[in-house]
Amino acid sequence: MKTSYQYKIKPNKQQVEKIDQTLEKLRYQYNYSKDSGQRVLTSVTSEADYHNNGKKPAS
Repeated sequence: MKTSYQYKIKPNKQQVEKIDQTLEKLRYQYNYSKDSGQRVLTSVTSEADYHNNGKKPAS
């Protein structure tokens, strides 16, 4: 029998802001490299839209 585990994080408000800022930077970097024709290895998806109702996190 195979067993798998699934974990859900419950970050506090400060941690959510930091996660959103980090994901926003990664999204910017991904889009910049995509637009400039550089090879892109991975795509970045974010739950920032979920936490911010589709708004960018405050800087």
